[in-house]
Amino acid sequence: MLANHKGEIPVVVLLMPYLLGIAVGISFISAVYLPVLSGLFIGLSFVFITLNLNYRRLGLYKRRWLGGLLIGIIVFTAGWLSVISYNEINHRDHFSRLPCAVYFCTHQQ
Repeated sequence: MLANHKGEIPVVVLLMPYLLGIAVGISFISAVYLPVLSGLFIGLSFVFITLNLNYRRLGLYKRRWLGGLLIGIIVFTAGWLSVISYNEINHRDHFSRLPCAVYFCTHQQ
């Protein structure tokens, strides 16, 4: 994609890392990654906001790629987090976590 045409379709440019994050999240669906990904998401979001508030003072107009890289990683992480957080097997009340006796039912006649 040419750099001149990126501004015309920002939805597609932002949707690609999100969909890639969903695909990676499906591959690595374990809830073990949830605290690390949440910390990464919050930390990078804080860095992104801080850099935007200090845009001129830090001279970030010389490094235009930095904001795009950060937002790409943030959107990728959001896609991965959305898959992990909505997976039912990671919830505490999932049926696979209950003892077998709860589902073993005998019907006496």
